[in-house]
Amino acid sequence: MLILTIYCFSATAIAALVYINSLAKRRKHLAQILWVAKWVQQLRRLLELLPKHRGMANALLKGDDSFRQPLHDLQREVDGQLEAMRRLTLERGNQAVSRRLQPIEREWQAIRDGVMTMQAAKSFSLHTRLIAKVLERMEDDASSLQSLAQNNDALRSLLTVLTHDLPHIVESIGQARGIGTGVAAQRASSVANRVNLKFLHEKTSSIIDCQLSPLRASARRYQAMGLNFTDVIDKAVSSAQSFTAMMQSELIEKNPPTVAPDTFYQHGTAAIEAGFQLFDTLYPRWLEVLGLNYRAL
Repeated sequence: MLILTIYCFSATAIAALVYINSLAKRRKHLAQILWVAKWVQQLRRLLELLPKHRGMANALLKGDDSFRQPLHDLQREVDGQLEAMRRLTLERGNQAVSRRLQPIEREWQAIRDGVMTMQAAKSFSLHTRLIAKVLERMEDDASSLQSLAQNNDALRSLLTVLTHDLPHIVESIGQARGIGTGVAAQRASSVANRVNLKFLHEKTSSIIDCQLSPLRASARRYQAMGLNFTDVIDKAVSSAQSFTAMMQSELIEKNPPTVAPDTFYQHGTAAIEAGFQLFDTLYPRWLEVLGLNYRAL
């Protein structure tokens, strides 16, 4: 009888330890997912600031001095964003995590410290290379969030749109904004500029047609999942289409261009902001629908 009692007690204790260990693992995994969710949101913010800096720098270096002070103000904003991301990496207490940010910081510092003495083409190239690294970082890190929606293809597809397709269309618009603002500032467009703008026009239009427009068409299907985004997807698509139309009429077909640099810059910014509004609306709701209590991204 004593042996049976000891056996039952041992079995219960082992089961309890297994359960506690399993619970600890689940909590650790949830904490990791929550951190990644915050990290992706911080990368999204960086993807808003760096293309702005590229566009302003391009206009300034091509002769529009009105962008000088806004550029300095924006540099401080980027520095503040990187500091916030640095603090976030420290939350993990993991050197491998902190190393994710270091290449981005190094390249930004080189751009910030040297941009005023660079040729416009070099500045644009260095900015674009840095933004490409941030895009790659977001796509790689967001992939771990796919496990939240492993049994729902529609939600997995939506995450891909938010963390891959949408950032790429925003970056295409950002490149066009930067090139076009510089062209407008010079009141002249080279063949190379028009070729680049035409390529970006076609790339942006393709992503709108292949990714954003189908998402708009299926918006009602997502309402049953608690994801209502009809208005913001309509705005994102229409703003992007309006900007590509301006690219075509004012910079690709017309030479010399007559559009004012700040007008073109603001139209590009409006399209970019509409894209980020779509992200900011859907991304937190996507996480909540899948059970991650995360309301303050």
